[in-house]
Amino acid sequence: MDPSHSIGFKTTNVAGAAFSYGAAKARIKAQFRDAKSPYQLRDSSLAMCLVGLLDSGRDLTLARFQEEKDRRELPMASMRLWTGINSQMDPKVVIPIQVDKKGDKVYLLTSKEPLPLGEYILFTIIPDVAAMVKANQGTSLGGYDFGNHAK
Repeated sequence: MDPSHSIGFKTTNVAGAAFSYGAAKARIKAQFRDAKSPYQLRDSSLAMCLVGLLDSGRDLTLARFQEEKDRRELPMASMRLWTGINSQMDPKVVIPIQVDKKGDKVYLLTSKEPLPLGEYILFTIIPDVAAMVKANQGTSLGGYDFGNHAK
């Protein structure tokens, strides 16, 4: 698989947050190109062997995209005027996985349950988007995308 990177970020519900005097959340979503990944699973079970990509199996995160007509989106942060920024990935999109170390920098990743139909991304590390914005660095989010549209 080739890595896939976000093409940008979008905000939603900014007006709702403004008109509610900060009580409502504004959300930030990473956007990824194309409605479907070119890499599709043959069935709903997931098993991947990762070699040399990471130092720790604890760095792996599997997330499910929100699918749009021409792109895929991933909720990355939310903010309220009075409580600040929550820059963690929305826990509702994180998929439970099993990671077994098979050797030096060799990990076997499997899903704990069959994957529902949809589009997914495997992150080998999640960047701190809030810190990147504060440091005025370009923000990009990348991982390995794939889909499960098996019949």
